[in-house]
Amino acid sequence: MRALHAESLRQHLIGELLPLWARHAADPASGAWFGRLTHALEPLRHEPRRLLVQARLLWAFSEGVRLGGDGALADAAVRAREGLTGFADPSDDGSYWLTRAPDGAPLDRTRDLYAHAFVVLALAHHGAVCADPGSVDAAVRTHTWIGARLSDPRAGGFFERVAADGRIAPAPRRQNPHMHLLEALLALDAARPDPAVRRDADALVELLGRRFVDVASGALREHFDASWAPLRGADGEAIEPGHHFEWVWLLEEHRRARAAPAAGPLAERLWSFGVQHGLDSDGLVLDAVDPQGAPRRTTKRLWPQTEHLKACIARADLTAAADFLERMRAAYLDPATGGWIEHLDRERRPLSGAMNATSVYHVTLALSSAIGSGG
Repeated sequence: MRALHAESLRQHLIGELLPLWARHAADPASGAWFGRLTHALEPLRHEPRRLLVQARLLWAFSEGVRLGGDGALADAAVRAREGLTGFADPSDDGSYWLTRAPDGAPLDRTRDLYAHAFVVLALAHHGAVCADPGSVDAAVRTHTWIGARLSDPRAGGFFERVAADGRIAPAPRRQNPHMHLLEALLALDAARPDPAVRRDADALVELLGRRFVDVASGALREHFDASWAPLRGADGEAIEPGHHFEWVWLLEEHRRARAAPAAGPLAERLWSFGVQHGLDSDGLVLDAVDPQGAPRRTTKRLWPQTEHLKACIARADLTAAADFLERMRAAYLDPATGGWIEHLDRERRPLSGAMNATSVYHVTLALSSAIGSGG
């Protein structure tokens, strides 16, 4: 049996990966963080600054502090927390989707559910880890804003975007923002327990079983119309195994928080579909299959690998987790920098010349889960 080597993983996170991003991704001109670094550790300065990047890095740096990172990571968390304020919409408690490089002026005033879910997650986690009640307060306000502006009382769940003029587009809709909103609500309730937050979390689990999953096959649909009917065409046919594994982990987190064993059979169906159809012959996770499980995109992004690792840990299969971690590190870890390769083709050739800040969240959470398993 291979061990997960918790201490070496912790040292990689707080001694290599997170310091790499703290050193090279901060943009002093705008106060935000760059979204991508080349493998020579040069930021792609011309790209707009994304709200999602700020939130995910705030979460990751805060997690680094929780794992025992030094003052540089605490400082990075503070800078990331301050960076979020540059995206705030002064008219309410929402935040802009994009700001302009390099001056930080608003570029796209759309308010987006997916990004706001991560704002709640990051603020709640930062507040809990760094004993900052102001961050938890801000997470509560953002959650309230999501409920007031984006909830759909008729079909359930939430709409995805509020345009700059205040209009809401009822479709298309996706499961992915709802999955991360559940993750955020679990973090918010842990930071400041609230029965209303728990009810919202339970409703998202119910929506998963009622709308997102084909209960016969276990296939998780990604894209829907306004009434939650799966879209036709390419979007409707795309099934992402990585999200199956991500939900397996998240349902276990929900079960622990809410003592909700009824989610078990649903998690098992998601796991079974993902393992049967989502793993390539080399054991890595494919980007997409069709609803029948046939490969649709045989490329392999980094984030689905991290989700498979988390799912193995959630299922308490530490032997499988250790084996997969070794496979993932061999394929994606760049030993020269301590960063991770973003995307591979089926022959494991890199498809991207840059590392994504958004993937730091995925890697940090997966390795932190491994550390927490006591391996």
